[in-house]
Amino acid sequence: MVLQYLLLIILIAFCVAFISVPLINKVGYKFSLVDKPDERKQHQESIVRVGGISLLLGVSLSILLAFSLQLFDSETSKSIMLILISSIFMFILGLIDDIFSLSFTKRLFFQIIFTSILWAYSFRFSEFDLTFLNFQISNLEVNNFVSYIISLIWVVGVINAFNWLDGLDGLAAGISLISSLGLGLASFSFQSSAPPFLIFALLGACLGFLIHNYNPAKIFMGDGGSYFIGTLIALYSLDLYNQSLLNSNTTNFNIFSILLILFVPLVDMTYVIFYRISNGKLPFFPDRQHLHHRLLRAGFSHKDSVIICYLISIFFTCVALAFIYPNFSIYIYSFTIIINFYFMILNRRKFIFILKKIYKL
Repeated sequence: MVLQYLLLIILIAFCVAFISVPLINKVGYKFSLVDKPDERKQHQESIVRVGGISLLLGVSLSILLAFSLQLFDSETSKSIMLILISSIFMFILGLIDDIFSLSFTKRLFFQIIFTSILWAYSFRFSEFDLTFLNFQISNLEVNNFVSYIISLIWVVGVINAFNWLDGLDGLAAGISLISSLGLGLASFSFQSSAPPFLIFALLGACLGFLIHNYNPAKIFMGDGGSYFIGTLIALYSLDLYNQSLLNSNTTNFNIFSILLILFVPLVDMTYVIFYRISNGKLPFFPDRQHLHHRLLRAGFSHKDSVIICYLISIFFTCVALAFIYPNFSIYIYSFTIIINFYFMILNRRKFIFILKKIYKL
């Protein structure tokens, strides 16, 4: 029964996001809500940058349907509503930035305020399961100050990681889709108090949006869309992790699993921050050192660079799922090896050319 409702939620989110994009495009062009090309961007013409509205509509309407079908108990309803409302608030912040171009310090200030309020509502890391490190201490509890700092870094970090990932057509939407699927599948490894309707709603919305956003993109999600996705994934993963601690004897899901599922955005952000600091720049100074930019400079096309990022994300998500479901690990590893090998065979000449260029260096 849960599977049937999940499929319904995905379908509704997909249809709403997919159908709403053309209308949003018309409104965006009418009011000049567009992203104009410059030296840092790949597109050559102005494109509407408020496509995140379609993601918000897809997720919100499908979850309202879930509420109308009474698929949540009262405690779960509060948690889901808090995540959704917080994501909508962050979407509004991003939308304001899309329209009026806020400074990063202002955006960061409001992100910290929102995260602090959520921490007060128990969206926090209060203990860590370290069994996967083979430590003698299984659960490490932290005090409120450490909990606040770690929770703040996590939520703000994930939000901006997905925001920075939105640099090529279809990249952020596709990685969000993969991450949502990974977190959704991981949630089945234990008796969660809430079926993963929210994260699968995001999956459906991202898929509907991606059809319009894939290269050549007809619309961009903008900061509103990436903030919405980042907030939802950050809070959902945090909530899912805290639920897993209550089921630590029946699941292999842990913080390491989340880091693997979100590998591409988190590692890309970490690398870029350290690169900028090492070069005497501010951590949030814009440049072209992101993974997708380096793939372009290596000689890959726009689409191939995006697909490679997809494949990296799929690979590490599959590694996480193989740890969570060890009985199916052989099938999971086989799947990711086959699709990565298939892509390399299709692009073998390009890979050989790039490998030769690297060897000469």
